Amino acid sequence: MFALSSCKRDDPQPQTSAFEKLTYAAIEAQKGEMTATQIVVMNANSQYLLKNGAIISYKTKAGTFGKLLIVDNGSVNQADKLVIDMVNYNPDGSELLSKKAVQVDVNYNFDLDAGMQTLADADQSFAYMKIGDGSKLISPELGAVFKVVSN
Repeated sequence: MFALSSCKRDDPQPQTSAFEKLTYAAIEAQKGEMTATQIVVMNANSQYLLKNGAIISYKTKAGTFGKLLIVDNGSVNQADKLVIDMVNYNPDGSELLSKKAVQVDVNYNFDLDAGMQTLADADQSFAYMKIGDGSKLISPELGAVFKVVSN
């Protein structure tokens, strides 16, 4: 007679992604490296420079620290949309706002404090733009600053 059993160490452990591992403390420590420099998503030669899976840390005009994950840089969906996951933090490191698969239309603004796309030219943290040569950019707005953590 044979008996089969499993051991706990044989059970696969769920993998924690780099996005999940990026903590408030680590983001806040990067504040000196964050800039208002435009981030090139796609260049004029239609090459995607900001890859799907890229992680960006940020500080909004309201002083909120957070992180976003590029789920789709526009290379997968046919509508040329930027798709992101995002998390904003309270100063104590607890989550303030978390959203998944948020879509940003090209040539629209996005308010990271509210976690939503906006047309208003007063609340945006960045503009997702397609310029004349076909390049697509994430352009920090109104005092928001960013750092590409991984690409």
